[in-house]
Amino acid sequence: MVGAPRPRTGRIVAIEGGSGVGKTTLVADLAATLGWTAMPEASDLGPRRPSLRFCSDAELARLEAVLFTRDLQRWRRAAHARANGGSTLLDTGVFGSLTYTRGLVEIGAAGPAVLRRLVGRGRSAAVRGALGIPDLLLYLDAPEATLRARAARSIGDHPPRLTERHHRVGSVERRLWLELFPRRFPRRLVRLDADRPADSVRRSAERAIRRARPLRRAGPAPLLRWLEEIGRPPAPTGNR
Repeated sequence: MVGAPRPRTGRIVAIEGGSGVGKTTLVADLAATLGWTAMPEASDLGPRRPSLRFCSDAELARLEAVLFTRDLQRWRRAAHARANGGSTLLDTGVFGSLTYTRGLVEIGAAGPAVLRRLVGRGRSAAVRGALGIPDLLLYLDAPEATLRARAARSIGDHPPRLTERHHRVGSVERRLWLELFPRRFPRRLVRLDADRPADSVRRSAERAIRRARPLRRAGPAPLLRWLEEIGRPPAPTGNR
């Protein structure tokens, strides 16, 4: 008697990188190539895109609370799909509001209390299983000059008034992903050179996904340590 077929194992792959690096383009290209589901970033998930401008820590806290709630929704959908054999590509992972706020604190554009409250929400979500780590994270890396040139070509998605802030925060996020994240989650991140044509980047990303070995899913303990890492910024280095 032929046994029942084994259920197909789904995966969650997050695409990270600086503003203008090509995350959205890569997600769309990979989804078409692999037949996976593309998940838009948190700011594009709701009925309307929230303004990313803020004039006080209180306004920033409200904005990031909205985006974090959407990230929890994104994770829930992706995890549900994975449990049922479906694979999802995340345009920016589910820690975007946390890492961005960390960057704002580090450059002196926000107070540390905003980050502490957001990390507290992240810890609560991790403990109850509402937040997790992707099976693989692809980090698109490119020189700042390339990021600025690409952002300038798509002003609708990268408003000039926010470009400087995005790039300063992006340098902080780059350090978090490339230096700190791999210490907590070995073999779960692949850096890709994104300073080349989109089709070449897509081929490299596809190879990385196909070659990635299945890893045991991260439990809450390393996730909580990662959240603590995000919530421990050095003294601010800039002015608001």
